[in-house]
Amino acid sequence: MKLLVYLATLLLLTSKLSAQVIEAKEAAANIGRYGYVDGQVYEIRKIANTKTTLIYIGDHPPKHQLAVIVKDNTVGLKYLKNYTYLLGEYARVRGTLIKYGGKPAIVLPNWEEVQTLDFKDESPKNYYKIRTELRQHLRQFVD
Repeated sequence: MKLLVYLATLLLLTSKLSAQVIEAKEAAANIGRYGYVDGQVYEIRKIANTKTTLIYIGDHPPKHQLAVIVKDNTVGLKYLKNYTYLLGEYARVRGTLIKYGGKPAIVLPNWEEVQTLDFKDESPKNYYKIRTELRQHLRQFVD
């Protein structure tokens, strides 16, 4: 019996350690899988009357490819200004893909689980245009 518990634990740990990297556009096809998801951050939004924050990757809602749900009790609307650096950046999040509002999502306990990646876009002009638009869009939520 102990051997069976040991093998089950080993299998679970091995599957989490060998997590694959999934592009945000492929997230919908990978619901239920554990892995790293990469994509460009388009919007950050606090859910009203809660302490939960959403990070939209791949596009603005409702066309986003992934919603990252950050359930950090220390992050409220006044703290979002600290995370505007994520807008327009490529981010990597790790977790199990679930469905949230019919779209792929990952639930994270805190902001530290969100990693930024090196610049991937081939068009710097497009990158800075999107980044500027995103920052202007976010200002309406934090000012």
